[in-house]
Amino acid sequence: MEAGKKVSIFTGNELLTKWSIHLNSNTETMKISLNLIGISVCLLLAVSCKKGEEDNTVTQSCASAPFTITNESLMGDSLKLYSPSAFTPDGDGLNDRFLVIGEKLEVRNLRIMRNGNLIWESDELNPQWSGLGTDSTKASSGEFDFDGFAVTIVTDPNSQDTFPFSGKASLLSGDVVITNCSSCTFPDQYKEGEGLTRPTSEGIKCQ
Repeated sequence: MEAGKKVSIFTGNELLTKWSIHLNSNTETMKISLNLIGISVCLLLAVSCKKGEEDNTVTQSCASAPFTITNESLMGDSLKLYSPSAFTPDGDGLNDRFLVIGEKLEVRNLRIMRNGNLIWESDELNPQWSGLGTDSTKASSGEFDFDGFAVTIVTDPNSQDTFPFSGKASLLSGDVVITNCSSCTFPDQYKEGEGLTRPTSEGIKCQ
């Protein structure tokens, strides 16, 4: 609305109301004067969004670094390891945990790091990270490094092959906009025998 614009409303030849609107262009404060049957009322309205206020939309990205598997050439066609590039530990039951998924392989170790500092580690069978550090502090959103190893599922431990792995992934939190959706894969996209190929049910917003 233009500053100082006036609007008059007529019925027949009788002037019933007259609005006088003055808009301060710096603060977007609106002053409205109303003349109704000889009674003047002045209202001062503060517009909630000030002019030039920055957009507070949070943008995040999914890690795009490759998932590296040592001795991958020994895996053949039946042994597979898959790693999602992101997860969302928000407690909604969908993609709440980060994990490396093995087919005919057991993941025996998983470490989570940032800036060279260890955040979390587990030697449990097929470990899954919930986004909490070893001190139970919730990790902040952003990229993290991970590594670990998987072993073949055999009855004789002496015949086991070991496959160390490493990569990067992202912890996404809150109502965010993703800047590189094409590189995003989530745990719920896993389909046995095909990898991370299914559409995700994660409600992400792409920019």
